Amino acid sequence: MVAAGANKDRGVNFASLKDWLGAEIAANGPVSVERYMRECLLHPQFGYYRTRQAIGKAGDFITAPEISQIFGELIGIWTAAAWTGLGEPERWRLVELGPGRGTLMMDLLRALKVLPVALAGVEVVLVEANPVLRDMQRALLAGTGLPVVWLEEAAGLAGLPSLPTVLIANEFLDALPIRQFVRLDGAWCERCITVSSSPRLSGERVPEGRVRGRLEFDAAPHPNPLPTDVWGERASANAPDGTISEIMSGAAALVAELAILSCAYMLFIDYGHEGPLFGDTLQAVTGHRFEDVLANPGKADLSAHVDFAQVRACATAKGLAGYGPIIQAEFLGRLGAAERLERLAHGKDAAAVQALQMGLARLMQPNGMGGRFKVLALASKGLARPPVF
Repeated sequence: MVAAGANKDRGVNFASLKDWLGAEIAANGPVSVERYMRECLLHPQFGYYRTRQAIGKAGDFITAPEISQIFGELIGIWTAAAWTGLGEPERWRLVELGPGRGTLMMDLLRALKVLPVALAGVEVVLVEANPVLRDMQRALLAGTGLPVVWLEEAAGLAGLPSLPTVLIANEFLDALPIRQFVRLDGAWCERCITVSSSPRLSGERVPEGRVRGRLEFDAAPHPNPLPTDVWGERASANAPDGTISEIMSGAAALVAELAILSCAYMLFIDYGHEGPLFGDTLQAVTGHRFEDVLANPGKADLSAHVDFAQVRACATAKGLAGYGPIIQAEFLGRLGAAERLERLAHGKDAAAVQALQMGLARLMQPNGMGGRFKVLALASKGLARPPVF
């Protein structure tokens, strides 16, 4: 993904991403929601994922591996079964997209010890854009004794020697850029971001690199039909004015990059739905609270609900087989969540047992993460159905 823009080479020092975006908009017109999301997350200087360690109580959000070790351990059990499905290769690759602080991978590898022969032949690849998180992952995994390779983008997998692969992506798809369209006068137009027009005060001097006005949503002046492979023509044609639809362009690009893996199982866990559904799901989170998505570009985590039907359709178009989605509670339950909890609780004191129970309950609640988060598996052509699907 490219984060560079036309204003990069103007020799202007910008104080914030908002000012950078303002200059870009002034020079080239409104930016799409897709471009806005990409810059907010991955801009080389101001991007959220380039500059912040966002996970944990002191950060902006908490992910499932940070809630309970059982989550990562069960993913390890799934990985072991997937390795068997690959034909028990002597050498293979374990890839995680967006590995956070490395917690999931650490728990996964601990569970993978049940298959020493698999662990002996694995090469770990972590796809991480944040240098702070890469350092944390390196420190956490240093004691495993396993070879670990870091890539900034999933596209880098194409440059590695071909190996049978198991790929894990927990809360990764939701952070990939999306396109938004809005229905106006019976036609679809791409939703964009512009800077509000605001007359200058008499005698006001705006410093170089600063932009007056606020960011606001707009629509492109010319209609742009929705892709019919995602939205049925009848459904999109009958949508009332003001309706917003979302296209998972970033996920489509990722699937195209991963389709080059000739022998792979892939597991995606995220919050979302099985569409198509209309509506605006773009959201910003900072300090564990939601805020206006245009208020602090580059300083808040941006994400959108995953349409698993779109992801599966993109995968099928690239020759991959799709399975699911199933809800997280069902997935973890099939892998033996209750049995793992019982084993971990054995011999522990009451406080430790309660902590384990509360952590797993949070992951399994049907009206919470257990139902809101869903699991989709993809498989290369010719491979058997993935474990538990």
